[in-house]
Amino acid sequence: MASIAPGAGTRSNVVALLDLGPTEPVAATPGGEAALMVIRPAVARLLVLEPALRRGEDPEAVHDGRVAARRVRTALRLFSDVVPGWADGVRTELKWLAKTMGAVRDLDVQRRWLHWASEDIQGEDRAVLHAIDDGFLTRRAAAQEALIAALDSERNDRLRTDLTALARGPGVVTVEATRPIAVVAPPLVVRRYRAMQNAGKKAGPDASGAQLHALRIRAKRARYAVEFVAPLYGKPASSLAKRLRRLQDLLGDIHDAELAAQRMRTMAEHDDELPPNAGFVLGSLAERSVRRARKLRRRYPKTFEQVRGARWKDLKRAMLLVEQP
Repeated sequence: MASIAPGAGTRSNVVALLDLGPTEPVAATPGGEAALMVIRPAVARLLVLEPALRRGEDPEAVHDGRVAARRVRTALRLFSDVVPGWADGVRTELKWLAKTMGAVRDLDVQRRWLHWASEDIQGEDRAVLHAIDDGFLTRRAAAQEALIAALDSERNDRLRTDLTALARGPGVVTVEATRPIAVVAPPLVVRRYRAMQNAGKKAGPDASGAQLHALRIRAKRARYAVEFVAPLYGKPASSLAKRLRRLQDLLGDIHDAELAAQRMRTMAEHDDELPPNAGFVLGSLAERSVRRARKLRRRYPKTFEQVRGARWKDLKRAMLLVEQP
């Protein structure tokens, strides 16, 4: 079986070399300009990563590309009242590109999970693992070809041009866009935090996978909103963002473990090309993933509580002080 060790591939250390303009808003920065400052680092990151995405050798480059696209999309949604109307089209196209990258990333995650779950499987049972991994590699090669075709397309040429134009500005000139970011930001952050908090209160260790996945999306949006305005609020923002990320990561690990168990069971039932002992091996792998998911779920209550209480109050206090010095 090819190397599928966790963390296979080195995390991309590409830096955002493109100078698209200032990236650090201050309290008095107009909201429209601050929104552009927020998206510039992610746009630059996405554009600079394109050569690595084409090579397809570094799994973390694909991950970083998806994150960059997601951050731009989230920022455009968050600041929809102070960015150009045509940015909605950019958001749609970024979703298309992120989905194409996601097909590659999902297979990298599956291969990494396969390595983790099968470390102590020995003997003839490893033939099953080789067969599964070969299937993953074949599908990844096809997904990588599709990604290269997308990057080579006229559609992506237009997206690249629109992203650069959007990031460089100028922004829109409206009453809302000219208001200071210190006035614009707090209600946006509060809205997303409360959506996350309400979803978290309804969830729990025994919540459905769909509930936890929905909470993960809200946690991600709340975290990005806090990170976007962190230059204004310093430690209260960075501290809360750090804990929101822990919650998001935990929910992602639960989702991955439960999805892996489901995939192994489906493969055991429907993949006729695997060796005769595949059913037993896949059942064992599925059960390990279920146990891991249960263990992770037990961590949920404490992790959720860490994004509430004092740290959220600290950020609200900081937002009030900056808005009304």
